[in-house]
Amino acid sequence: MFHRFMGGAAVIALAVSGTVVAAAPASAAAKCAAGSWRLTAEKNEFYGAAETGAFKGRTSGLAGQRLTVKGDRVTFDFAKAAPENTVYTGAKPETYRNTYRGTLTAKVKITGSAKGKLTVYPKTAKGTAKAKVVQLKPKRKEWGSYNVVKMIRDGGTETVLPFGYSYTCTKTALKFTLTSSGENEFGAFGGTFRLTYKRR
Repeated sequence: MFHRFMGGAAVIALAVSGTVVAAAPASAAAKCAAGSWRLTAEKNEFYGAAETGAFKGRTSGLAGQRLTVKGDRVTFDFAKAAPENTVYTGAKPETYRNTYRGTLTAKVKITGSAKGKLTVYPKTAKGTAKAKVVQLKPKRKEWGSYNVVKMIRDGGTETVLPFGYSYTCTKTALKFTLTSSGENEFGAFGGTFRLTYKRR
């Protein structure tokens, strides 16, 4: 989910803190996180405000996305990823489905081993990853597709990519979490975003 809320004519960005760094020195991946992983669960809960009023939202899905961590690079493969579903409640209830395809590779900095943080060098992002956005409720509407790689290169954030997230790691599971909050011209916003992977 690109961090936004479709509220009438306004598209309100939910500024989630996806920490980035500017240059790309060589660095080895944290020992525990290295290897191949499969996403089993995405769970996001968030709130915010727009021209139409306050809202809450939740996101789930995306099972089957693949993550490979090797050296100072990560690769996300969406070929077998289930659609991501986002439900907004509040002043303007809406439901969306995002379908991701393609791949994204980028250089990263991974601190820690059993726990730490994943930070991306955004200008190193490359690949074919795109997302198709379809509004399901209250009325079906196709919003088209956006280029996920370009968005990351431009400094944007994506809930399906745990850049800026903290993580915990065991032999079999890799869990990413990000909690964020702030204010915009309409009021407070924030949320907790989680991605859980199992080792392949």
